Amino acid sequence: MAEPDPIRQTVIQKAAALLAAIVPPEYPIDIGPTRVHTRDILIELVEPPALAIVQRTESVKSTDVNSIFLRSLMFNVGFVDRYAGPNPDEHALMIIACIERAMAFQFDIAVTPMGADPPPTILAPIAFYLQGSAINVGEPRDGRVFGQVDYQVEYATNRRDPRRL
Repeated sequence: MAEPDPIRQTVIQKAAALLAAIVPPEYPIDIGPTRVHTRDILIELVEPPALAIVQRTESVKSTDVNSIFLRSLMFNVGFVDRYAGPNPDEHALMIIACIERAMAFQFDIAVTPMGADPPPTILAPIAFYLQGSAINVGEPRDGRVFGQVDYQVEYATNRRDPRRL
């Protein structure tokens, strides 16, 4: 049996899958799965349109209940797109709206609890919490708009193994 991914990685993969669904006709911009990056990149150097999930600080709080860590991860969804029209801010705000709409779901992820043999899979609820957004971030470049949307996600892991609950 394959070892499970860390729960943090599973959460970021889910965010990438939600963002990859930003395609016409539901959205006015075509991102798709090949334009969502999940590594720390300079969004200014990526071929637009593109999104990048950049993981930031994760805080951990210990509990006395069943050796559980409560975790809170901050991450940004940066974006870049081509735009040569008269109102780049309006275009950037449209992209922010697309990102917020795509990420506005509560969902379940499959996790494996510690100590069971064979290990069962249970579903844990996860939600992305919008923290804010910004436009005109990064170096100004003619014909491009930049921005980011900030999120927080909370989840639990086993104290001894971040792949398990």
